[in-house]
Amino acid sequence: MKVVLDVLTGPHQGTRFEFDRHATFLVGRAAGAHLRLADDRYFSRHHFLMEMNPPRCYLRDLGSTNGTLVNDRRVREAYLGDGDLIEGGMTRIRLTLPDGPPPAAAPPPATDGPPPTTDGPAPAASATGPAPTASKSRPAPAGDARADAVPPVHGYEVVRKLGQGGMGAVYLARQQATGRHYALKFIVPESASSDRAMALFLREVSVLSRLDHPRIVRFHEMGIAQGQFYFAMEYVPTVDHRSILGASPGRDRIRAACLLMCHVLAGVGHAHERGFVHRDIKPSNILVGLEGAKWSVKLADFGLAKSFENAGFSGMTRDGAAVGTLSYMAPEQVIDARRATPSVDVYSIGATLYSLIADRPPHDPRLADELILAILEREPEPLDRLNPAVPRELARIVAQALAIDPADRFATAADLRAALRPFAKPGP
Repeated sequence: MKVVLDVLTGPHQGTRFEFDRHATFLVGRAAGAHLRLADDRYFSRHHFLMEMNPPRCYLRDLGSTNGTLVNDRRVREAYLGDGDLIEGGMTRIRLTLPDGPPPAAAPPPATDGPPPTTDGPAPAASATGPAPTASKSRPAPAGDARADAVPPVHGYEVVRKLGQGGMGAVYLARQQATGRHYALKFIVPESASSDRAMALFLREVSVLSRLDHPRIVRFHEMGIAQGQFYFAMEYVPTVDHRSILGASPGRDRIRAACLLMCHVLAGVGHAHERGFVHRDIKPSNILVGLEGAKWSVKLADFGLAKSFENAGFSGMTRDGAAVGTLSYMAPEQVIDARRATPSVDVYSIGATLYSLIADRPPHDPRLADELILAILEREPEPLDRLNPAVPRELARIVAQALAIDPADRFATAADLRAALRPFAKPGP
């Protein structure tokens, strides 16, 4: 299936763009825009952002000065269909679906979008696993009633629900043969899928089982059960790391947050050296347990977002956000949803550390369009201005990790870890 955009009028008349997989598409005068309208003075630098997951398409105006029209109606956000006309300034773009419309009617355009998700509740555990289990079941479409039930997984007994994340629910399960406990995560694709796409996803995720590091949650087993992907992962009994940090006074909290992220960076650096990028680092994916008086820190869901998207399963989110949590996404990841370089993890770690110290993400507007624009155009407020206890050098390190231009960030996770280590608390 394809989504086709034809520029009908304006400086780029006659230009065509085709999309056959999940992608984002930025239009505006900025140098990084996919359709750069530098000669159309009525366009803002970052005017609107489209998210394509053929045959579905979603548009969000980014607070542009002169607005975006869809079929002659000014919108803040809109789900688009075959033949829709998008207009801004001197430029008109027609969207066509050569293979026909989506199987189900898309929601109507809306002038006001809901606030973005800044972070989901932290699951009590998460993980990764080896060879996938074959099944003839097909992933259920979004909204399927089965998504609310816990499908039985052969060899496991579900004990209780641990949490609900952006990609699915997580349960504590006991492996019947051994009595061991695992975190059982279920994911339901938001779009129809082929057997080939299912196999691709499981194959990509199975490769992640090669990651063996004490700071990365391990996959144990994966497969398909009653139309849902499942992953049996290492179970990590956790404590709320925010409550631990919140109980620490002033500089102790800062040192503890830096220590926490140094642990995470050790795992991320190990993965980067082997060609893996997480691409969805945020506070809820950092699991903290206690082993006696010491922390046990592990990073969960490594590579799931990228593998899910590569297989074509990423659906249109209700607020139009690309995969991942917006508040912790690097600017280049917002512009290109499929971009996955080590630098996006460096940014997300910087954003997570900022959040742990400041009790708020680097950019914190209420609406998603304002948040996207802030990520693309504005540097966060310096940490030492929000919290005078933050050493100036630490504030500079975090600002470097959060640089808009990837070339201005730390080159590697190891470099960022080395910079943070002097500020990390030596215990617990």
